[in-house]
Amino acid sequence: MIVLPIGIGQLGKDTPINWVTKVERKKAGPTWTPTAKMHAEYVAAGNPLPP
Repeated sequence: MIVLPIGIGQLGKDTPINWVTKVERKKAGPTWTPTAKMHAEYVAAGNPLPP
């Protein structure tokens, strides 16, 4: 098994060690959009995300 970082987490919110995962599919040039909750957290911290 090869473990690679795939995202940016938050301090104090570690990924559980006992998780079992697998790659379901791959996509060339994937995109990612912050959730409404993430937008709200950044606004509350005084650092709003772009739309």
